[in-house]
Amino acid sequence: RVTLQSPDYVELMGYGGSRYHFDTREFRKSCVRNLRDGFGETYSFGIDYRYQSHVTDALPTLLREELETVLKEEHLFEYVSSLKVEFEEAAASSLNLAIVIHFTGEAAPHYPSLARTIQRGCVRASNQHGWMIPFPQLSVHLQEQGLKSATGL
Repeated sequence: RVTLQSPDYVELMGYGGSRYHFDTREFRKSCVRNLRDGFGETYSFGIDYRYQSHVTDALPTLLREELETVLKEEHLFEYVSSLKVEFEEAAASSLNLAIVIHFTGEAAPHYPSLARTIQRGCVRASNQHGWMIPFPQLSVHLQEQGLKSATGL
């Protein structure tokens, strides 16, 4: 949050009350993100391929409902102007869902914790519905000759 701005420097208050000072010229050149007027975020969440037949219809709906619940519990849903959950991609080890949320500017003080809140909602939905969360896997296929030499048989 900008707490002071002058022709010479800009003072920002960071998370936890830390104060940062920047030369005004350098500050203007930086890529500081202004959250005051609202902002959007996209998060990704992967589920196991065993849910392939439901990943484009039922799962996004169930996940969206759980995210709404978590955001309401954290008193953040009032700052949500839109929330979408949709199939994103078939990745190497998971079917990924995209969570696209637009927040009003009043959510800005909560910005540092939003990603954790969203991921908590994803894991809660997985636990509640028994969805498996995949992890990257490596399959090793040995030829018979290679197996003998590798095992000493």
